[in-house]
Amino acid sequence: MIYTCQNGASWHPTLHVINRHHHPPTSWRRELLAADPDVDQSWWRIVALCGIDHDEVHTLLDAHVRARGVPAGAITRTYGRFVRALVAEAWEHRPSDSPPYTLRE
Repeated sequence: MIYTCQNGASWHPTLHVINRHHHPPTSWRRELLAADPDVDQSWWRIVALCGIDHDEVHTLLDAHVRARGVPAGAITRTYGRFVRALVAEAWEHRPSDSPPYTLRE
């Protein structure tokens, strides 16, 4: 079976595992629903990501939480366009302006 990451990158050696990334993360979903049970969920989805991109999405989200906003370009530009786009969409719809709400230590 051939696995593909939704970012469209090709991996060498062969990619063997795909992670199911909840977009937005499940912790954010819980907070969004708690604040407003009728919140727009039309953009919520499961994204197939390789382990590298999955970790990078969460790492960049953590950088946003730590910065309490969009981190400096010196940080964000080190991530691929696909990862930055996913994180930007999640950040735009974040549960509140009072982080942290999903910081991994």
